[in-house]
Amino acid sequence: MIKYKIVVARYNEDVTWLLPQIEHCIIYNKGERLNIKNEIILHNNGRESDTYLNYIIVNYNNLPNVVVFTQANIDD
Repeated sequence: MIKYKIVVARYNEDVTWLLPQIEHCIIYNKGERLNIKNEIILHNNGRESDTYLNYIIVNYNNLPNVVVFTQANIDD
């Protein structure tokens, strides 16, 4: 089985499209709280690249085989 994570950069977008894979998601939230277990609150500094770099630095020694980086807005 391939170990993977979906790293989501969110401000105040709807994330319901992620529900089928939510157990594999980490939602880095810079907006209003979602109050879900896989949500990490960040200060609203930088853009999504700041969020992705934060994930890589914090998890550098424990990165999964596959990481998908995405914005929370599915249409972006």
